[in-house]
Amino acid sequence: MKIEKTKKNIWVSKGTANFGKPSISAIGVKDYYFFSSDGDDVNITFNNRGGYATSWSISPNVPNNLTFDKNSGKIVGKTTDRLTGLSFKVTAKNGYGTNSENVTLNKGI
Repeated sequence: MKIEKTKKNIWVSKGTANFGKPSISAIGVKDYYFFSSDGDDVNITFNNRGGYATSWSISPNVPNNLTFDKNSGKIVGKTTDRLTGLSFKVTAKNGYGTNSENVTLNKGI
């Protein structure tokens, strides 16, 4: 991004900025994240095509074998059979609003 001084001493920015509320979607995941057995790696990240998210939250809280990064919305950890059918709502927020995405963990075939 380039900053230039105008004749009226007003600083303006030349470049792109994305304003508005976040618009998130889980990368590589539609509604369900499938795993094959206990101990599989979980690595769910979110793409944000909207305004910069200033905070991330999840509901309900993830179990002990998973971690939720409040700075990026990323969910990582290891699977267990107890995760089957467990759904999370991840929300990105900024001064313009919020956007949420639901992810459900299920054991595949």
